[in-house]
Amino acid sequence: PPPAPPRPEARAASGGAGGGVPWPQVTHLDLQSRAAGFGCPAQRVADHASLVQALDDVVPTLAARNEPLLLEVVVEQDPEFAP
Repeated sequence: PPPAPPRPEARAASGGAGGGVPWPQVTHLDLQSRAAGFGCPAQRVADHASLVQALDDVVPTLAARNEPLLLEVVVEQDPEFAP
């Protein structure tokens, strides 16, 4: 089999995967499925309006919640970011 690609941490430490962005996109993880495996409800939001709606729905219920909630927020990489 072909060699395994470098781990994301290794690429990040070297300044990114071929560019100047220090952290690679993590597109291969299904965080909602991982959370469900632990019995944790999850929601993914990909835009500002969805984030506002999710927070409007969740924040008022926080005091009464008896389980965690994973809120996965998709963000764009900033090519100008410099650590």
